[in-house]
Amino acid sequence: MKILFNTYPVAFQIQGGGEVQLLKYHKYISEYGLDIDLFDQWKTQINKYDLLHFFSCMAGSEHFLCFAKSLGVSIFISPNLWIKEETKNNYPYESIQSQLNMADGVVCNSEAECKLLSRVFKVSIEKFICVYNGVEDIFFESIDPNLFRDRYQIKSPFVLNVANIEPRKNQLNLVRAIKKFPNHKLVIMGGIRDHEYANKVISEGGSQLILLERQEHGSEIQRSAYAACDLFALPSLLETPGLAALEAGACGAPVLVTQEGCALEYFGRFATYVNPGSIESIENAISHAFSQSSSELRALIKGRFRWRDVLKPLIKSYENNPFFGDGIYSKGFFPLEISDKGPFVWGKYRSHLQMPYGTLSFQWRAPQKSKVSVYINHILFRSDIEVGTTWEDYVISTVDSKNSGLQLIEFEVTPIEVVNHGDARELGIGILNPIYENRKY
Repeated sequence: MKILFNTYPVAFQIQGGGEVQLLKYHKYISEYGLDIDLFDQWKTQINKYDLLHFFSCMAGSEHFLCFAKSLGVSIFISPNLWIKEETKNNYPYESIQSQLNMADGVVCNSEAECKLLSRVFKVSIEKFICVYNGVEDIFFESIDPNLFRDRYQIKSPFVLNVANIEPRKNQLNLVRAIKKFPNHKLVIMGGIRDHEYANKVISEGGSQLILLERQEHGSEIQRSAYAACDLFALPSLLETPGLAALEAGACGAPVLVTQEGCALEYFGRFATYVNPGSIESIENAISHAFSQSSSELRALIKGRFRWRDVLKPLIKSYENNPFFGDGIYSKGFFPLEISDKGPFVWGKYRSHLQMPYGTLSFQWRAPQKSKVSVYINHILFRSDIEVGTTWEDYVISTVDSKNSGLQLIEFEVTPIEVVNHGDARELGIGILNPIYENRKY
């Protein structure tokens, strides 16, 4: 199975949690043996892939997704959004809804996000897959907090905020709240996504604010900052949740997070929650969080939110597309449909079955005249078989001389004449009434 990852064009210009998430998905899913590439607009041929996983729902992305869908590629989307009925008009609602409707799977970071987006965008809950965010093992390793303090000459206690500076991250209200604690510094570590907003934060922060550049993710200095801070604070207008809050907790910091979003589903009673719109709420939460125990939070994160573990449901969803059942599995086919002639499926340009050796008989057709090459265990079995537009009988019969169990049967379709049907399901071949060893599925 070949999988392609992509996101909107300027995402990595100022890297944030969504971009870190994409890279960690790529790293850890690849370790499970799945073939994943990152999209390269100069080289990538999308029709060579079985599945496209797109990160974010930035307005305009529906055009790219629509093109991929027209090639018969399955679409998964990670929206990373927390949009309620009362806030949906602040977002490009129709664009996001179009993207979610196109998706074969919508990957959210919590059960709460799944239910919320399903309801607000009127998309079937059956499409949604809950995949929690994770932490790399390196964040659980011991680190010297003085590495950070010594580099930046920070002697006083400090509150740490690791986030790009923009209104959604709510640093302005955090700056205003920290003034109640004049003996503490506020360290903000991140890039600037909104310069006008950042200027307000810097102006109001004055000498109490220390603004630092974004550090390399997982670096010693970043982990040392987490370990050194007296409190990690992320009072954002919403979070799904922030990866930085998980990482800070893994490094042993007490954590303050927004009540808007799904942080409660992650941290339970082991974090302090704030109303991000209330400076008084943030002040009270900071005062409470200083005395919050961090050891239980660290144990919770270590036990439940490691990347290798949290991604298992996603891998299962990638792979879980059987339409035959009883030991015969497929990739590169759309879901089973029922016609007056019986059950059938539409394949893509490339599709394959994994099944025991034996005889498989079926009928097939194409929406336009096509040539099909059949491979068994990656070795060419039949080449350039002409398949017409009406149902025709075909049989594949094999013998397992090496007693190797399963075989992989692959179909590669090349249209002879192109007909624009406007339906992504009709770009490959249709298979009708498959029968294996006299059993019909």
